[in-house]
Amino acid sequence: MGIKILFSANDEVYTYKSYLATNDNIDSLLHLLWRYKGRMDTYTVSCLLSLLNIIASDDYVAEHFSNIPGPTYQYARYTDWIKPYLNEQLIDARKGYAGSFSAQKEENSVKALSLYEKYE
Repeated sequence: MGIKILFSANDEVYTYKSYLATNDNIDSLLHLLWRYKGRMDTYTVSCLLSLLNIIASDDYVAEHFSNIPGPTYQYARYTDWIKPYLNEQLIDARKGYAGSFSAQKEENSVKALSLYEKYE
């Protein structure tokens, strides 16, 4: 008996590059946004609003962001997780889950969602 080899040394190797997978960018804004969603939501929504202002202000930047790979295999682009996350935060803010920051979080979520619509 032996072990069947499924590939040879001459086969091509494909890698999936993500802006979150390397140690070089462990403190990058994109990595921090992904890491702190669900933990520091008011801060994350504010940062997403600033990021979406930048993305929506220039077509070249918007095109660049549409080509950034997703943070996980679940997402085709990095920005694919943003809209569902902002919708969730808007619902939570309207229910009052953010405490004293509910109004600010709701306002920032609405603004960010409108900018995301322009980006799409």
